[in-house]
Amino acid sequence: MTSERKKWLQPIGWIKQGIHYLSGVRSKFFGIKTIALVGESGTGKSFHAQSIASLLNCSYIIDDGLLIHGQQILAGKTSKNEVSPLKAIRRAIFTDDKHMQAVRDTIRSRHADRIMIIGTSEKMVRLICERLGLPQPSRTVYIHEFAQPEDLMAARRSRDMEGKHVIPAPQVEVKKVFSHAIVASVSQLIASYRLHRHPPQTIEKSVVRPGYQMGRLTISESALASLVKVVIERHDPGVEVHQVRVQLSDGHMHVYGEVAVALGDNLPQSLGQAQQEVYSQVRQFTGMHVERVDLNVVDIHPPMELEAGTSGWKARLKKKKKDKKKEPEEEEG
Repeated sequence: MTSERKKWLQPIGWIKQGIHYLSGVRSKFFGIKTIALVGESGTGKSFHAQSIASLLNCSYIIDDGLLIHGQQILAGKTSKNEVSPLKAIRRAIFTDDKHMQAVRDTIRSRHADRIMIIGTSEKMVRLICERLGLPQPSRTVYIHEFAQPEDLMAARRSRDMEGKHVIPAPQVEVKKVFSHAIVASVSQLIASYRLHRHPPQTIEKSVVRPGYQMGRLTISESALASLVKVVIERHDPGVEVHQVRVQLSDGHMHVYGEVAVALGDNLPQSLGQAQQEVYSQVRQFTGMHVERVDLNVVDIHPPMELEAGTSGWKARLKKKKKDKKKEPEEEEG
């Protein structure tokens, strides 16, 4: 290649290098300050996360795969849904590209300025920053700097003996991302960064048992439909279930039922109570979140006369047995 041709191609090489540099710049966030909260697993980092973030003037939290702002989950998928500890770790450090991109896009759209990243080690926090294109932490704080020794011991007992984990968000938000039953809800009064401008506030957090500690639950839609039918008919003798369809999606359940009901004075209240019974009983037996229960009335039947001490569910069983006995007799006749 001649020297003149090399000189002619040199500016093109500079342009390519510039484009490559600018593409790297676009993938990074500037003007954001990150702070790391580090502590061993089960030491109460998530429980104290909101109060520590408030003291450090961090309005955003990244914890176990979730981006949280105040009392709202903005984006992400919780590692608590995973079926093994290894998959939970991979979820928490955003190894999935779609998961990572969704959180990055939300951070950019919200113009976040200060983010607290929670991890079990400084290395874990650095990996999260790299995956999300965030600057490395300007400060690292440790959970034992904020929590009392007795609090750390209590958190460790709760984790080791009862398998309880905390998601720093209220139940109404956690239900959107968590596929299993929520154990409890805890309220806490926290001080703000500047008391004279922002008074103390009450925050809510949710206590859960992750999927990888409960083991994986496998249950067919037909079995769930049978469970729903039994729950409804045992709850209200005046409701007879004709058909139940169950749709599962990411551990959430949608129930559609066609029922025949007896004429009554307060039919909407009766069906409403049946819906609530399905919500509570299915969650209790399966640990799955029932997102919606639709009961469609397709028929009306006269009220059933029950024997003393006999439930409507048992009465229907007796009636079905009698009908089966009558069928052969009619055929012989």
